[in-house]
Amino acid sequence: MEVLFFNNFEGKIVEDWDQIPESSFLGGGRFSKPQLIELFQCFHLSAEYLDDDLWRLSLSSTKKIVGSSDETLKNIAVNWALSPSWQGININTIDLAGHLLELKHNYIGQSSPNGIWLLFG
Repeated sequence: MEVLFFNNFEGKIVEDWDQIPESSFLGGGRFSKPQLIELFQCFHLSAEYLDDDLWRLSLSSTKKIVGSSDETLKNIAVNWALSPSWQGININTIDLAGHLLELKHNYIGQSSPNGIWLLFG
């Protein structure tokens, strides 16, 4: 399933990708919901499920990701790759680390960061 990570803009609730300004994009990829839930567990993150396809990480959870060192994110990617939802899938931990690093660095580069949101499509 495709998922887009973005920085919510002006506190608006979105229903599809066309409503999100390109400047708010933080990253994305093909992840299942169980895979992302396992990532949240690796970080001890909390997420709010606004509906089945729109999730929001709490600001404190967002800060855990963007405040982590690059090395910590790489180590978490290794743990994440060992999660049950990846079993039977030939996943490269470097690719997972790349997604986490992209998310972190794109978020830090936002002019008005206010949390990480996820939209599934």
